[in-house]
Amino acid sequence: GPRGSCRRVRNHGRYGASRGSLYITPEYGAEAEKAVLQLMENNEGGFDGAVICSSSDSGLAAARAACDKPVTGMTESTLLVSVMLGGPTSILINHEAAISGMRARAESYGLGHQLASVRVVMEFDGGFPPDKDAYKNSLIQAGIKAKTEDGAASLIIGGSAASAITAELSAEIGIPVLEGISCAVKLAESLVRLEV
Repeated sequence: GPRGSCRRVRNHGRYGASRGSLYITPEYGAEAEKAVLQLMENNEGGFDGAVICSSSDSGLAAARAACDKPVTGMTESTLLVSVMLGGPTSILINHEAAISGMRARAESYGLGHQLASVRVVMEFDGGFPPDKDAYKNSLIQAGIKAKTEDGAASLIIGGSAASAITAELSAEIGIPVLEGISCAVKLAESLVRLEV
């Protein structure tokens, strides 16, 4: 888990933790926040913006407080993009225990009203599903239910496991499907370009 120290890694202009958990559970949130702050401190001046690549947005508020550069998080970014698309959104996640945290996170960003629902798709640990086809089918089924039963006008996929198939999912379900890394990176890039 995130118990290991955070070291500087540079890969194609990006910095990241050299080791740690693929999935940050709530009990490791404080440790993840420390790792984020340490990483930013270690790379002071070496970046124009930062992205917290965790659906829990671990350390986002602290990173913004400690840094004068744009910092975005996966869940906040997808919620903001869903607002721009119009209508409510549903978040599809892979842990029943994360439902209340996702709702609380949306509320903390002032975007709780944006949620049509938070649905569990398939329970799995480690950030990546053991059966990708079954996961994709579960996402499609849950997405259709979120659209037809909950009135979702867009979907947010928690985590990054479906990042390569959002366009396919959108075509199958018939509404925009968002994933956090792309949204957070694009918003960070836009803020850097806007020089804010």
